[in-house]
Amino acid sequence: MVIIASIVLAVLLTIVTWAYLAGTEDHDWAEHTTVNLTAPNIARVTRGGEVCWDVNFTINKISPRDMDIRWDEARILIKEPAGSNLMASRGMKEDTGLYDESSPMALETWYIETTHGGRSMTAGDGIKLTGIGLEYEGAIIELTLRGFRIGTATLPTTFP
Repeated sequence: MVIIASIVLAVLLTIVTWAYLAGTEDHDWAEHTTVNLTAPNIARVTRGGEVCWDVNFTINKISPRDMDIRWDEARILIKEPAGSNLMASRGMKEDTGLYDESSPMALETWYIETTHGGRSMTAGDGIKLTGIGLEYEGAIIELTLRGFRIGTATLPTTFP
């Protein structure tokens, strides 16, 4: 009888431990993901008769590994240097090369899939922000996944 009780207890402990670890796997994965972005490449453009700027970032490296992040899960948040939000968190659309030509300009967020043509983020892919105004000089760009900041970049304090 003692042997059966020991076996049942061991099985129950295994199930409880497995359930706990399985429930925390996604949370831990997102929290420990890092995306390294290049310095921003900023271009002055005129759209709809208005001067604005487009910003491109290239993804240098994703840790712990490429292709774990789907583009539809990643979000962009833009903050002032003091920490206030300039743009609420939003997803990105695939870059088609067709941008808002209306006036006043609207900031749009894009992803650039250059490596394997899939829906997963990999090193070599890019992020593009179009229609940025001077109020974004010095802003902090945050890339987030499931509420965790996984990458940041800072815009220059003076646009070209």
